Amino acid sequence: MTCNRNKGSDVGSIVMPLDSGIFSRFFNPRTDLWYEHFLLNNSKAITIVPLSHIGEVTAKILRFNSTECLLERQALHDINRYPTTEALKRIKQVM
Repeated sequence: MTCNRNKGSDVGSIVMPLDSGIFSRFFNPRTDLWYEHFLLNNSKAITIVPLSHIGEVTAKILRFNSTECLLERQALHDINRYPTTEALKRIKQVM
């Protein structure tokens, strides 16, 4: 629910630095492959690292790595509920 509030009606954002003038759409889980745009970083896979412009604007606007999100992922990781087996399958897919 928080992600939707952060996104609002936006369909994308300007890639940093803002003076680049590059507009990128957000990640679409129905058509995009997660592993092409993001990476789980560090030994506990808590931080989500963008790999593309799409990943960058999505992570920024949806605040994937806000303190709140990092703490939630850490707590779930500590009780073996993050990332889920299904999520790991999607993350590790290779075409």
